Amino acid sequence: MRLAAEGRRDGLLNHVALFRGPGMVVRYWDRSSLTIGMRPFHAIVVCGLARNPRHPTAEDGQLERFLRTAEPPGHDDWLATARLKQTYQRGYAKALKTLKDRVSAELRKLLVSQPSQGERGPERLQRRFPIGNRGSRTSEPSPFRFSGLSAHYADGCWHVQGQIEPIVGGTPWHARLTLAELGDDGHPIEPVAIAALELSTAAGASGEDDHQAVDRGHGQPPAEVQLSEGAAILRAPPTTRGLSFRATSAPLADSQLFPGELGVEITSELEPEVKAG
Repeated sequence: MRLAAEGRRDGLLNHVALFRGPGMVVRYWDRSSLTIGMRPFHAIVVCGLARNPRHPTAEDGQLERFLRTAEPPGHDDWLATARLKQTYQRGYAKALKTLKDRVSAELRKLLVSQPSQGERGPERLQRRFPIGNRGSRTSEPSPFRFSGLSAHYADGCWHVQGQIEPIVGGTPWHARLTLAELGDDGHPIEPVAIAALELSTAAGASGEDDHQAVDRGHGQPPAEVQLSEGAAILRAPPTTRGLSFRATSAPLADSQLFPGELGVEITSELEPEVKAG
């Protein structure tokens, strides 16, 4: 890939040349609508015998034959053709989709400033958002432990996971999870809706590993979950010592991708004790 000069305009700007075999450009793939705010570029994807024409490997030859079989009569794309179906086992369509998806993902990484991810993500998220008692302004320790917090972007959605556990058991409790786009100053500027939440009992909290999704109606979930106005709210009975969660945001269109950071806010509280009599 090569960045183009700012202001340059030509017919192949922001296109990817899909290239196999010596001199065989199958398609100039227009990626100008990939995402907003990206740098102008020219790129090629070199496959098969084009990777090393003088010293091709056996794998290069195999990929060359696969891609050639995936081309329609016009040799202008790589598709799930009838010949491909007749020649190769099931999974050929997924392989082609994966190839194009990886090209798009790499372009985003190279051309757009990416949100923080990986091991540094949870540390920054916890620093940006105080996690513990809702509205607590004192130095009192939180009655909850939070661990394993992580977030990553994949397949058009944000995926967030972690664990919540009350320090003292035997009391009902609830938690609220929200996601937001952060501005340069670290403050939330745009909410990111949560579309699904999966729960399981946290490791060590009980002997179970009963994974439950919010939209499943069978079995006894470890907590009651409600999705409301983009937030996920869970209410746990006193028998639930801890929960692992996996939240998935609503799909984001390319035009909605932001070059900033994702903020995760978790507010948790113990329910008031109800005394008999």
